[in-house]
Amino acid sequence: MDLSNILLNAPGIPLTQTELDAQLLKAACYGQTANLSALLIAGADVNAVDPHGNTALMLAAENGRHATALILIPLLDLAALNSANQLGQTALMLAAFNGHTTIASVLINAGANVERANPVDGFTILMLAASHGHTSMVSILIPHLNVLALNATNKNGETALMLAAENGHTA
Repeated sequence: MDLSNILLNAPGIPLTQTELDAQLLKAACYGQTANLSALLIAGADVNAVDPHGNTALMLAAENGRHATALILIPLLDLAALNSANQLGQTALMLAAFNGHTTIASVLINAGANVERANPVDGFTILMLAASHGHTSMVSILIPHLNVLALNATNKNGETALMLAAENGHTA
């Protein structure tokens, strides 16, 4: 039995909803799947957010916690899967930005919006992947995009191709 299960089941140590949710977010961030599962069973809110508006799924996607994402995704509806933090970033955007292709594939298969642009800067998921040189991620995204999405521009008028070239990511 892991530490979280011991503490969650200990008499006289009740956790508030806020504490459960904070621990869930921490477990998601660090990929502590046993703790995450125990916290969910204990009543932690899968839709809880940190002070920046990040959900457990966003933290898992950002940090490459594939096993954690696999636990969380089936618990979320489509709106929660595509929700954005205070910076306008979705879980798929965070996965793409950091090159976490396995998580991105699972999110796409679950219905994540591949064509969404960040309302703050206009960056699409493809732009995030291309500007950071994540070739495998770009390859995963392209079959899911239409021509308009492939040629979308951000608020500075830059396309994914322009951003890749600007950052030295050329063939």
